[in-house]
Amino acid sequence: VTAHLIGWNQYTIEGCQQMRRGETPFYFIDPGDDFSKVNAVSVRKYHSRSRRKLVSELEASAQELRQFLLSLDPTEWKADYGVRWKGGIVTIRNTVDGLVRDYVLHRQQIEEWARGV
Repeated sequence: VTAHLIGWNQYTIEGCQQMRRGETPFYFIDPGDDFSKVNAVSVRKYHSRSRRKLVSELEASAQELRQFLLSLDPTEWKADYGVRWKGGIVTIRNTVDGLVRDYVLHRQQIEEWARGV
């Protein structure tokens, strides 16, 4: 779960940059169910068994995402860059909202894991 979130912090930055150029974020091209291919890449890339290292990477990637989002002009959050997915408009706001839902969903799992439960 931690590797998944580290990856999505970074994927969100890249995807938002692609959107701002009018491009479809790379993760929407994932042919797997529920982004299984891009999630598998994160699990392989962030495979450490060290809780300290993974929590540190999660915090660093979250900070990087935070800095990126703070650098955006407020109008960019709801802007329609022409990107569509499953018939809907993709915006920076609804992309970040999706990541926030993931954090809420996985929060308890991460907290228990980080404590070594």
